[in-house]
Amino acid sequence: PLLAINEHDSLGSRGVPGEAKRPDRRLPKLRLTSLDAFRGLTIAIMILVDDAGSAYPIIDHVPWNGIHLADFVMPFFLFIVGAAVTLSFRKFSILKLGDRGDLTQKAIWRSVKLFMWGIFLQGSMMPRMKYDVTDAYLVAGLNLASFRVPGILQRIAFAYLVCCLIELYIPHSVPNRGDEDAYGPDPGVVELLSQYRLHWMACMSFLIAYIAIMVRTYVPSYQYTKASITGPVTYSVDCNIRGSFGPECNACGYWDRTVLTYSHMYNTPTYAGLSACRTTLPPQWCSVPFDPEGIVASLGTVPVVYIGIHYGRILTRVRSSSARIGHFLCIASLNTAIGLVLKVLWVDFNKNIWSPSYLFFTCGCAGFVFTFYYIVYDHDGMMPEEIKRQFASWSYTM
Repeated sequence: PLLAINEHDSLGSRGVPGEAKRPDRRLPKLRLTSLDAFRGLTIAIMILVDDAGSAYPIIDHVPWNGIHLADFVMPFFLFIVGAAVTLSFRKFSILKLGDRGDLTQKAIWRSVKLFMWGIFLQGSMMPRMKYDVTDAYLVAGLNLASFRVPGILQRIAFAYLVCCLIELYIPHSVPNRGDEDAYGPDPGVVELLSQYRLHWMACMSFLIAYIAIMVRTYVPSYQYTKASITGPVTYSVDCNIRGSFGPECNACGYWDRTVLTYSHMYNTPTYAGLSACRTTLPPQWCSVPFDPEGIVASLGTVPVVYIGIHYGRILTRVRSSSARIGHFLCIASLNTAIGLVLKVLWVDFNKNIWSPSYLFFTCGCAGFVFTFYYIVYDHDGMMPEEIKRQFASWSYTM
C-alpha cells in the first residue's frame, strides 16, 4: 500500500530481519492518499454547503434536531486532525527530531496559532459591514467589548491540544518486545483498544463531563435586551429546569451566557430557522443569541479527534492492509450503532449542542468514508501510482 507508515518504507520499518535498525532520515515523498482524499472531499462539501446551503435547505445545517450534509463537515475535520496527529507523532519519534517536551511546545504553539486565526477570521477582526438600527457602515479591527470568542478553528485548536497531551503524557500498555519486532504480531481490534485504555478513559472523561453538565445543570429563567429602532427590547425566557436538550433552556446556552456573556457569542442562532420561530408571533427565545461552538459543547469534540487518532494508530500498528480495513470497519460500525441507539433511546442528533448520538454517528460515518478511500487508493495497488500522486497533490493544494 502507498503509505508513509508502511512497513516497506523508512518511517514504517519495525526492525524486520535483514533491514537496517537505524531509521532512514529521508522522508518518503508520497503521502497517505486516502487521508488527502478524505480531506479534499470534506473541503468540497464545506464549499458546497456554504455557497448553496441557503438555496437548498436540505443540505444546510439543521436548525436544531436532525442531521444534514453540512452537519458532517465539522466532525469530519476533527477526525482528520486526529488521524494526522498519530502519523505526525510517529514521524517525529522515529526521526528523533525532539523529545516529549519539544512535541508539547509544538502542539501548544500550533493550537495557539489556530486559535488566533479563528479569532481573526470569526471573531470580528476581518473588515465587515456593521448594521445598527439606523445605518450600515464598514468596520475593521478587534472590538474587545464584542468580539466572538468561540469558533470553528478555536474548537479544533482545543480538541487538538487536549488529544496531543493525552498521547504524549498518558502511558500505554503496548508490550516491549525488543528491537527485532517492536510490536509483535498484528493486534486484534479489542487488543489494540485495550492497550490504550488509559487514553480512552482520559478522552471519554470529557464526554462524561459534558453529559454531567447537560443533565445536572440547573438553568434559571433569563432575559436578553436587544436594540431596535423603537428602543431596547427585552426578551424573557422561562426555564427553571434541569436536563433540557431543547433550544431555549439547555446547559450549553446557560454556560455560554454566564461565562462569555451575550457580547461574545454568535448572535444569529441556527434554531431561528425552526418553524416555531418563523411564525408571526415567535417565542421570545428565538431572538436570543446561541453559539454552536460554545464551551460545553466543545467538550464532546475531544472523543472525535481521539477516534481519528485511533485510526491513525491502526495504520501504524497493523501491517496487513486487509487487517487494517477490518479494524476500520469494526470501529466505524461500533460508533454508528452507538449513535443510532442513543438517538432512539435518549437524545436526537444535534450539532448545536454536540449531542452524544451526533458525536458517535458522525464518527462512524467518518470511519466508513475513510475506509472507502483507503480501499480505493491505498489497498493492494487498486489505482495506478501516478494517479495517486496527482490526486494527493491536488488534495493537499486544495
